Order: sequence, then C-alpha cells, then structure tokens
Amino acid sequence: MRGVTHAAAGLVVGVALREATGDPTFWLPAAGMLGGLLPDIDEPNSTVAHLPGKLRKTVRRTAGKGPAGALVNLAVSIVTGLLEAVTVALATLVKSVLGHRGAMHSLTLAVGVAVGATMGALTLDAIAEANWAFRVPALVGPAMGVGYITHLITDAMTKTGVPLLWPLSSERIRLLPKGLSAKTGGVIDWLVMFLCYAATFGLILNGMG
Repeated sequence: MRGVTHAAAGLVVGVALREATGDPTFWLPAAGMLGGLLPDIDEPNSTVAHLPGKLRKTVRRTAGKGPAGALVNLAVSIVTGLLEAVTVALATLVKSVLGHRGAMHSLTLAVGVAVGATMGALTLDAIAEANWAFRVPALVGPAMGVGYITHLITDAMTKTGVPLLWPLSSERIRLLPKGLSAKTGGVIDWLVMFLCYAATFGLILNGMG
C-alpha cells in the first residue's frame, strides 16, 4: 500500500476518536495518521522516513514572500533537513536489523507504540500544565496504536502479508487470497484510500452538525 493510503487509514481512526471524545485539538488525528505511517520506519524510501522533507515542501508553498518568508524557509530547511537525515538513518538501521515488513509490522510493536506514546503524552501534558502551555491528551497513545494497526491490516491485504503475531510466530498473515491481493497503486489501494477519506469527511461533517 502507498504511504498516502496508510496515512488516510490512520487519519480516519484519529478523527473518529476525536469526534467520540469531543477533543477539539488536532492531536488525535495527527497521532492516528503518524501511527498509520510508522510501521514503515523499516524502509528508508518510505513516506514516514521522508516525512520531514514533505513538511519542508509544504512550508515552502505556504510561507510568505520577502525577508520574513525567506528566513522561515531557511530555518525550516535546516531543521527538517537534519530531522530527515535522522529518520532515514533510523529507517536504514531498522531495516538492516529487522528487515522490511518484519517485526515492525506486528501487533507487539503496535501495543508498544501505544504504551510508549501514552507515557510520552502524559509526560508532555504534565509539563504543559505546569507551564500553562498547550495540553496533550493521553488518548494520543491509543490513537497512534490504532492508527498503527490500520497499517498492519492494509498491508495484510497484500500478497506479502505481515507477521502479525511476531515474536510468537513469524508466519505472514494475509487477509485476501493471492489472486485478489492488493498491489501498491492498484485498484484496492486506491479504493481503501478513497473510502478512508470519505469516512473522514463524513465524520467531520457529522461533528459539525
């Protein structure tokens, strides 16, 4: 599946969680989307490995012109360039140790990410409360964890499958017969993306009603 499809699947669960809890911030949709991309940190050419670079391009398109815009672009380019070097290096290391679609594509890692993100959110929220800064909801952890699981589900639709039960079993689980397996950029890939974005749009409209 393409990165944009994984992002869409993670986004819809984040938005659903936000609508269910009434949280007004962007944290849960962002956490769901990041969780949807995170398993591919075992591939240096993945969307998540180059996420800082994509952010840089977005800022360049939206930053104003003139000296102020140029200064913003320079600062963002430096920071995101360093971050992208780190994420690509991390992805290269993870792939060399675990391989692509290995342990990172398991329910064990999904639970670990959810727990770790929850602990991080609670810590950041305590700091934010002490300093009257922006609060971070503890549900960031579950949102990221469920977003992570959407990635596993969509990749399990492919011919390769994923080792969902690692480390108990390395057997790759597939949700579709090989003849109907999803291909990157194929019909199922596009259909899943469309349905996820449609569901996200519907949830947002329902919340506005």
